Amino acid sequence: MLHLVIQRILHKKWMVASLLIGNILLIAITVSHPMYQAASKRHMLTDGFTNYLEEKNTYPMVVRTYGRVRKGTGRAETNALNEFVRNIDKLSGVGIKERVCYLNLVTSTAKSLTMHDGLDSEQKIMIGALEGLGEHSKILSGSMYAKTVGEDGFIEAVISQSAMIEMNLLVGEELEFTNVKDSSGAPMHVRVTGVYSNSDASDIYWYDSPDAYDNTLMIDAELFRSLFTAKGSKYQLNETYTVLFDYEQVRPEDVDRLITFSNDMVTAYKTVYSEIETPDYIQILEAFRSEENRISVTLAILQVPVIVLLCAFIFMISRQMLEMEENEIALLKSRGASKKQILSMYFMQSAILSGISFVIGIFAGIFVCRILGASSAFLQFNARRVLKVELTGEVLLYGLGAVLLSMGMTLIPVFRRDKNSIVAVKRRRSRSEKPIWQKLFLDIILLAVSLYGLYNFRNQEAELLARVLAGKSLDPLIFLASSLFILGAGMASLRLHSLIVSLIYRVGKKNWSPAVYTSFLQLIRTRNKSAFIMVFLVLTVSFGLFNTTVARTILANAEKNIDYMQGADIVVTEYWKNNVAYLQIDPNAKVTFTEPDFGKYGQIKGMKSLAKVFRSSTASVQSGSKALSCDFMGID
Repeated sequence: MLHLVIQRILHKKWMVASLLIGNILLIAITVSHPMYQAASKRHMLTDGFTNYLEEKNTYPMVVRTYGRVRKGTGRAETNALNEFVRNIDKLSGVGIKERVCYLNLVTSTAKSLTMHDGLDSEQKIMIGALEGLGEHSKILSGSMYAKTVGEDGFIEAVISQSAMIEMNLLVGEELEFTNVKDSSGAPMHVRVTGVYSNSDASDIYWYDSPDAYDNTLMIDAELFRSLFTAKGSKYQLNETYTVLFDYEQVRPEDVDRLITFSNDMVTAYKTVYSEIETPDYIQILEAFRSEENRISVTLAILQVPVIVLLCAFIFMISRQMLEMEENEIALLKSRGASKKQILSMYFMQSAILSGISFVIGIFAGIFVCRILGASSAFLQFNARRVLKVELTGEVLLYGLGAVLLSMGMTLIPVFRRDKNSIVAVKRRRSRSEKPIWQKLFLDIILLAVSLYGLYNFRNQEAELLARVLAGKSLDPLIFLASSLFILGAGMASLRLHSLIVSLIYRVGKKNWSPAVYTSFLQLIRTRNKSAFIMVFLVLTVSFGLFNTTVARTILANAEKNIDYMQGADIVVTEYWKNNVAYLQIDPNAKVTFTEPDFGKYGQIKGMKSLAKVFRSSTASVQSGSKALSCDFMGID
């Protein structure tokens, strides 16, 4: 039987080639749906984090924990919180890029042992420590601290530039903490040995910049623990962990679990002595989750019509091949071939073609996804845009589903005709039956449903406009209503086409020439056979034009939205000269700023218009007894 099937395939090579192309396209489009959907969701999720990074200028996926120890109490809660932080990557399922531990004593009074202008200096200063400070900093002046207490009893510390200015400290200055005692009860002494700064401006270790530690003397972290966190110590101290997750590892399927995990950890460690700050990334994940289902539905609505067209194409080719083989099937039946043998023959033929199509279609689907990912507009491609496409088990299941669908479209005509004898074949060819969709008035039903969708759209136009202005996407069911209208209108046009042809034929049948009369008669008798092809052509052209128009409209609206939001092709923020650095010499000096020359920008060649704009996101408006925060903008 296999030899017979191969001979049949080779005998009708052009029809088989058309069927093979249809199968490959069907499988490629089907498998591209889960691949493109997953890649788009990952891209959108990553964009959410990167947009937050660009807008807020701060790392987007951070967890901050606070442990408090007060005179021996709170140590158990703080230790439990620290243990959680050490295992947070395993518990959350997301890798971390950096884990920063900041230890500090509660603010203490320090007395400088160095004379300033003939007077002793006394002020509020904290003793603290940053784990890993030496690996992520550079010394601007002096040297790094020692890891042990000096022989003279002094603890060495380094300070940031802002601390040097804020606390008016110098390298080599010695301080005495009157209310921080060592094990013998004597006041602790600290010596400033250097001034540090971050070694790399892009190092995410510095989630809090060195300037944030403007009242802290940094000592070695291990030394801090041995001095102040030993068992039985009564010091008041804080332990703050800053955990920076690798947000690029977060996958769309992790979002729900991460939101639940994050909310649970905030609740679980909310005590007097421990606390986890509610992470900002929860809002990013919730915003993604609210759009995730809409994206899935939109992609499905846009791809389903294409899949339907490909199924129709496969069905049309299969039916055409079967019509060419009707006499052969009837002959086999008359010679004793069983129904099972005939079905097995066509099943084997379909399986061979589908198997070949599956292998080629998977790789074609990957290619389609990459092309879609590289497109920035309709038939416009950007090589810099790369969409990460993965071949997963779900993709293979979609491919197998497409194979089964293709085989079903191929075998349906066989089930309908394998019982026919030669007489039955001749009898059916002499009759003309209405298609089932005309009997069920499917075209009228589809038009009614789509027009009802249009009616709802008109009634909700104001609400939809408000959603668009608020930055939300449209209801994807609008696209479904449009697709149903195209399908219903295409079927209805065929119904009208048959009526119009019959009407013209009846009006002038006595006056037609033999050639015209024969043409009309042929159209009337074969209208049901050609109806399927006509529907397919109408839908192919209509859906192509519709999707092209939608793509161009979405792109045009996005470009206009960018224009409205930005308001300019180039935004320049110039540095204003000032004398802030002079404050290091004279803290009482008056700060002055010099406005840059605005007129020089008007001389740039090609400049059409320009304006000075002032923006502030920290403004507030008084409304009765309430103060409302707002964004303030002034345009000159």
